[in-house]
Amino acid sequence: MRTLGRASRLAAALVLVGGSLVLLGWRLDLRFLQAIGPVDVVMNPLAALLFVLIGSALLLDERYGARGSWHRGLAGFGLVVALCGGLVLMRSVAGWQAGVDEWLFRAKVRSVDPPDWMAANSAANFLFFGLALLAGRARVGSGWRPAYWLVLPAALSSLLVVIGYLYDAAGLTTFQLQLPMALNTALFFLTACFALVAAHPDEGAMALFVSDSAGGTITRRLLPALLLVPLVLGVLVNTGMRAGWYGPTVGLALLTLATIVLSVLLTTTTAGALHRSDLALRGSEEHFRRIIENASDFASILGPGGVNTYQSPAIEHILGYKPEEIVGTSAFDRIHPEDWAACREVLGWVTGHPGETRPVEFRYRHKDGSWKVIEAHARTLLPDSAAEGVVVNSRDVTERTRYEKDLRDAVAAAEAANRAKSEFLSRMSHELRTPMNSILGFGQLLARKDLPPDQRKGVDYILKAGEHLLTLINEVLEISSIEAGRQTFSLEPVHVATVLQETRALIQPLAAQRGLTLGDCDLEPRLHVHADRQRLVQVLLNLLANAVKYNRPGGDVSMVCEERERPGGARTVVIGVRDTGPGIHPDDVLRLFTPFERLGAAQSDLEGTGLGLALSRRLVEAMGGTLTVDSRVGEGSTFLVELARSESPIAVVGLEGGRLAGAAAPGVDASPATILYIEDNLPNLALVTAILAERPYITLLSSVQGQMGLDLAAQHGPQLILLDMHLPDVRGDEVLRRLRENPRTREIPVVIVSADATGSSVGRLTDAGASGYLTKPLDVAQFLATVDRLLPPRPEGHP
Repeated sequence: MRTLGRASRLAAALVLVGGSLVLLGWRLDLRFLQAIGPVDVVMNPLAALLFVLIGSALLLDERYGARGSWHRGLAGFGLVVALCGGLVLMRSVAGWQAGVDEWLFRAKVRSVDPPDWMAANSAANFLFFGLALLAGRARVGSGWRPAYWLVLPAALSSLLVVIGYLYDAAGLTTFQLQLPMALNTALFFLTACFALVAAHPDEGAMALFVSDSAGGTITRRLLPALLLVPLVLGVLVNTGMRAGWYGPTVGLALLTLATIVLSVLLTTTTAGALHRSDLALRGSEEHFRRIIENASDFASILGPGGVNTYQSPAIEHILGYKPEEIVGTSAFDRIHPEDWAACREVLGWVTGHPGETRPVEFRYRHKDGSWKVIEAHARTLLPDSAAEGVVVNSRDVTERTRYEKDLRDAVAAAEAANRAKSEFLSRMSHELRTPMNSILGFGQLLARKDLPPDQRKGVDYILKAGEHLLTLINEVLEISSIEAGRQTFSLEPVHVATVLQETRALIQPLAAQRGLTLGDCDLEPRLHVHADRQRLVQVLLNLLANAVKYNRPGGDVSMVCEERERPGGARTVVIGVRDTGPGIHPDDVLRLFTPFERLGAAQSDLEGTGLGLALSRRLVEAMGGTLTVDSRVGEGSTFLVELARSESPIAVVGLEGGRLAGAAAPGVDASPATILYIEDNLPNLALVTAILAERPYITLLSSVQGQMGLDLAAQHGPQLILLDMHLPDVRGDEVLRRLRENPRTREIPVVIVSADATGSSVGRLTDAGASGYLTKPLDVAQFLATVDRLLPPRPEGHP
């Protein structure tokens, strides 16, 4: 199409330039510009002027034709051309003495003898072409354009003139033996007709010419041959007769023979092309027929009332019906009655929304009487109307539905089993802890007595075994709680240096007892990780205890810490515990984190439950990190805890000009007040201290343990208590309960400061007596507003 469009523009330009050159020839009296071939037949100057108008109109139409205002301009060009042609034609038909060319170019046309008036056939062609331009892009009837039919007489007349010049048949170049049409005039008419028709290759006969169909292919092959072959044969035969090689009878016979031979060749070639196209079409149809017949989906077309008007063959191997058994019957005859309403609703909706798709699931009766679950998608066959019905693409999802039901049942069973396991562990915890309380309690009482050495040894065995069993019970219960999702984690920025110092101090006596060297760790002092502080301490203590326990005599235990950058820019912190023990064989590494797996240590005198590493890994993963091991036999092992890096709480809030960023000035006057903050995370304590520096009249007390906080509250009676939920000794909700039960602290407002932002926790603690709930990371303005709201107002006149 693009090639034809460019050819159309080129043809229009040739008409414009050619007409202009002829006018220039008349202006300068240059005969070679006025004619092609015989110089005694030249193009009339009015014809040249009209060709300039036609060429300009065609070029402008291709560029601006889509604009409504240009349609009127094109009609104006066409009206001028048609009027000029009609007036000149009246000279020949009605016997007028003068025409437009006589009025406009009197001196020029009478400069030769006889006068070079416009030929009658040229005038008729201009009349038809002007009417074609006047019709423009108008359509009538089924969409055909009158302009194409109006230029057809002009094209045929011009082609006849060209043939007349080729055969020296003067009678073909004129009308009623009047003035002949010039050869260049005829060629310009043919060029202009091509430019007009090819300007819109997607319409009319040109649409067939450029089509990819078999008809388009045949047209492109035959049309040039049908135009050129007769002309070439005629010229050759005529040349032979002029040369005296043969007479008119022999020439006519040769022309007939050549025409027959070439017609047979063209017919054979065309038939072969059509045959190959037909075979390809049949092969394609057979290919798609097999696809449709063997597809796992089947297609139906439903007419009014759900009557099947088409059914794809695939339904036979899916539901057992032959297509002819379905066509003409109602689809609702085989749909389960309980699904009629849903199917009718979808069918009505699709009919009212042409072009849109709607899914539906229903039960359909198989030919053997069983019910199959069908998933279908329906939409109208036409994009803008339901006139030709609704196409429904369906598939059998009976097995998938059964699998989904089995999966739901399995999930429900697993959840029930998990609840049963949790209930069992809870009950077993109670049942085991009760006798353990007696065993350890009376065992400790016996240990306080003055017993003979053999009896004291037995009591020590009892206490040691009881403590081991209690540790085992606690670790099993904790692993089960993590797996069941009942453990809550307070994930917040944790200062790495503080945690490492704390765990190192706790493990130092055990390392010294075994004669091991416990190395220091060099790290960035402001480094923080995103974790639960208590759980991180628990994990590191377990790793350090193992490093001490399974080390060689006189060995080393060291802690390493480094920052890493992951793909994508995420930054993490790796905390490692390295020992110089015997190492772990590569085959045993995979079993290392399996519960109750001690890798042969059970046969040694080293105590352990085999649950520490399994619990540690689950705790680290619950905090969004990883726990891995790098071990070499004979050299030792390194356990690596990798957690997301976090900014310091104070750095996140930031300082601006000595004031805390976002900290507003006190909104109300307040008297000197005391606030107690119960929090075990030192960076969080530092943050609140920095925030409250904006309130110099507030004294801040702090406690890192729940019981100590209860004692400070009862002793000092603060005006406000800030309470963290995750404390090392007593849970935050238990601290809140005791504060509300104690008459001395019952009326003190308590604000929960926690990383747990779930609505259930907020509601539960508010119901338990909390006066407010702030989530970490803290919003400074909200924090200060809460403090100002809950502190008592300052009396008038107070400084």
